[in-house]
Amino acid sequence: MTEHFPNDIFEITNMFNEMFEINAKLHKALSNPKRLEIINLLRDKELTVNQIREMLYLPQGNLSQHLMVLRHEGIVKTRKDGKEIYYTISDLNFIKACDLIRSVLLQRYKGNVLCKYLASDINELVPLVLDPVCGMRLSPKTASFSKSIGKNKYYFCASGCMHKFTQNPKKYVGD
Repeated sequence: MTEHFPNDIFEITNMFNEMFEINAKLHKALSNPKRLEIINLLRDKELTVNQIREMLYLPQGNLSQHLMVLRHEGIVKTRKDGKEIYYTISDLNFIKACDLIRSVLLQRYKGNVLCKYLASDINELVPLVLDPVCGMRLSPKTASFSKSIGKNKYYFCASGCMHKFTQNPKKYVGD
C-alpha cells in the first residue's frame, strides 16, 4: 500500500486545519484549573479515583467529568484492580508541557506577588517535602499550593489537601 501525499494547496490546507482542530481540542481539555491539578497530582504516580477526590476536595460527579475529559483526549489512562480504578498520565510529555508553561508564566509575572507562591528557581526541585495531609512527595516547584504558619512553610499537592490542612493544621503538624 502506498502512502497518499497531498498534491494541491487545498488538500494541504485541509490537513493543517484538521491538525489545528485536534490541537485546539487538546488545549480545551487542558484549560480547566482542576484538570491541571489532576495532571500535577499524577506527575509521578498513579492514584485511585478516591485518592484524587480527597486530594482535590471535589464531589464525585465533578471529578468524574474532569477525568472523562482527560481520558477522552488521551491525557490520562486507567488501570482497574478489583473495584479500584487507577489513573496515570498517558505520556510524560504532558507533564513537561505543563512545566514549560509554568516557566513561561513565572517569567511573565516576575516580580509579581504571584511568583512568591510559585517556585522560580530550578534548584527548588531538589529539596523534597511531604504534603502533610496525604504524604505525597513534592518539591516547592511541583507543589500546587503552599501555606506559611509562623516560620514554617508547608507544601500541598492539591487544593483539597490545603483545605483540610487549613481547617485544622494541628492535626497534621502538631503544635
